[in-house]
Amino acid sequence: MKTLIAYATKTGTAEKAAEMIAEKLNEKPDVVNIGTSKTPDLSAYDFILVGGPIHMGRVNKAVKKFLAKNKKVLLSKRFGLYLACGYPEEIEKYFNAILGEGLKPRAEILSDIGYAYYLEKMGPIAQKVVFEFVKINETVEAYKPEAIQAIADTINK
Repeated sequence: MKTLIAYATKTGTAEKAAEMIAEKLNEKPDVVNIGTSKTPDLSAYDFILVGGPIHMGRVNKAVKKFLAKNKKVLLSKRFGLYLACGYPEEIEKYFNAILGEGLKPRAEILSDIGYAYYLEKMGPIAQKVVFEFVKINETVEAYKPEAIQAIADTINK
């Protein structure tokens, strides 16, 4: 089965998640940063996994644009979405906002893969916000290994 993991990232969280998922798949997927690279022909894939961060309370623009632009193709494929979210109690709000009623019921994967704060990759304003709201001043990785494994298990079916 040919799989595409298409992600966008600001500080590397969604990219690292894509790499962790790719390592657990039975067949090597194509992994593409849709924020910086051209999107490949989606018709060539059996499963399309889209991933991105929630940054400062907002869904990544490149992810939203990719999903909207490719809605018709995604509805004809196996697909899923993972988000890196530091506020798991709000994850459904983000899934609803990004997928809407058209795509959400068809997604085989809707996953919160945890979060990471890579302060060295953030600008000074983002660092200050993270410190003020989250009360951290060093890099934190809080990925959910069980969520990463569940994503891989679903794709490997």
